[in-house]
Amino acid sequence: QFVSKDFMIVSYPILKRFGPSLTIFLTCLINLEVYNEKKNRIDADGYFMIKREFIQEQIGLTRKQQGAICNKLISLNLIKCIRKGHGRIGWVRLNHSLINLAIGNCTFDDADM
Repeated sequence: QFVSKDFMIVSYPILKRFGPSLTIFLTCLINLEVYNEKKNRIDADGYFMIKREFIQEQIGLTRKQQGAICNKLISLNLIKCIRKGHGRIGWVRLNHSLINLAIGNCTFDDADM
């Protein structure tokens, strides 16, 4: 887990490549995945539920900012998002192979989701 009560550890290669907002948002998603995995809340396809209000409380990004960053992460193929269930709640799946490549400061050409 990349977070404590008072600080968040982020990947320098991702920070350097994509800037602070995207890096902090992606790190928040990674932390949420770890948490949901411990609680057995990851579905069979690897998706976990996210609530934008919770993310705003955690890292201060508004819904609009989160939407723009989410779209960027989707366009980079770093995450996939779907809506399902009552109220069409957002679910996310991380592309670990591409995230690991980004952390390793490699190119994305050879990985797929």
